[in-house]
Amino acid sequence: MRGCHVVQTHRHTTDIGRQSTPETPFGANPDSSVALVDGAFWNTALSGTKTASDRAAESHTRDSSHTAVSRIGWRYPGDDGRDLRLDFLRGLCLLKMVFDHLPRTPLHRYLHWTGYVTAAEGFFIISGVVLGIVYRRRVAQKGLAPATRTLWRRAGSLYLSNMVLVLLFACLEVYGALPRHKFEYLWETEGFHWWTLLHLNQPYFLHVLPRYVFFLAFAPAAIWLLMHRKGWALLLASATLWALNLQQLGTIRVPGLEPFKASFPLVSWQLLFFTGVAMGWHKQTMAAWFGALPWRRVLLLATVGTVGFVALRQAIISDMVTVNGGDKLLLFARKPLGVARLVNITLAFGLIYLLTDRFWKPLASTAGKLLIPFGQRSLYVFLAHCVLFLGCLILGVKHHPPFPLAPWWHLALDLLLIALLWIMVRYRFCFSLVPR
Repeated sequence: MRGCHVVQTHRHTTDIGRQSTPETPFGANPDSSVALVDGAFWNTALSGTKTASDRAAESHTRDSSHTAVSRIGWRYPGDDGRDLRLDFLRGLCLLKMVFDHLPRTPLHRYLHWTGYVTAAEGFFIISGVVLGIVYRRRVAQKGLAPATRTLWRRAGSLYLSNMVLVLLFACLEVYGALPRHKFEYLWETEGFHWWTLLHLNQPYFLHVLPRYVFFLAFAPAAIWLLMHRKGWALLLASATLWALNLQQLGTIRVPGLEPFKASFPLVSWQLLFFTGVAMGWHKQTMAAWFGALPWRRVLLLATVGTVGFVALRQAIISDMVTVNGGDKLLLFARKPLGVARLVNITLAFGLIYLLTDRFWKPLASTAGKLLIPFGQRSLYVFLAHCVLFLGCLILGVKHHPPFPLAPWWHLALDLLLIALLWIMVRYRFCFSLVPR
């Protein structure tokens, strides 16, 4: 009986070792030496001495472990905690958004290095993925009702924070403190009513967070479908809405919330967020599927495809390639998310994710010092950069350079402001007041 018990324990230990190390790019590779270690241990425990086979097993274990570590190399180690790669990528999107909105520099000419992909697409996709991962665990622990209340409270706090900025920008414009007059132009063309301050289409870039709030408000419905294994219905409904608005060239708007032309139509851009939610909910399945692909071929395909879109964009801008207006909207337009643009998004983010996974250690120890904190406090960084952008407008730096060699001075100013954002995150400046 004791021998039988030993065999069962050994088998159980080996199975646990295999389950805790998934064979995907999202985690460490399994090592068959687990079974060898267990076998050598039990042989020694029963006999009291090490045999030649035990010593050979231990030697093989050390060699196998060394090979496994060298095989992992720079890759993301993988664990069951927070996926820092998503923080890194969301931080990269936030950094690009911040850089886009700050004073122009010579580096701004390289903003389109991924083709037709912008940071906004990445922000909504990654936000959806993170929500799917987090709320699958939260729903399993506490149920859907508490998770829904948490989501709606967060949506409310973000909307109120954005409203504070809307009122601040609008008041400063009315009293002549800002050189631009986007609110005044909006009120002249659309007519001013007090509820115009409540809708989603606000000037500057104050229209981004309200759309995220809208998606958060409807996220519980998506979670309910995923809980009941109806993710296919979620994706089908999302794709149908996107296709309808693409057919109408992005002109379908949500009444009351989008009273005029929208930069990010809800009917189209919900596709990115809710596809991300489904991906995050099924993270383990996605990891297994992605891990089964030949990564070198995937890397080559994503690289060639992304470079191809960059070249195509430049060719269209320089009139080397001519695309008529209707086809250009259906293929590449930002507002309705054209078909080719979605392909570009898939290739570009696949490429960036794969590079992040394969070269995680050097990236995390360098750029990660800035990007990971930005990604973990993404909403705080976005709201804080709005305030810094406002300061640039008030000082006239954004459009009326006050010094010679302005582009290079602007680059120094941009780097200073980005460093200031990092310091604010590092020392938790006003964390108790600003949503994170």
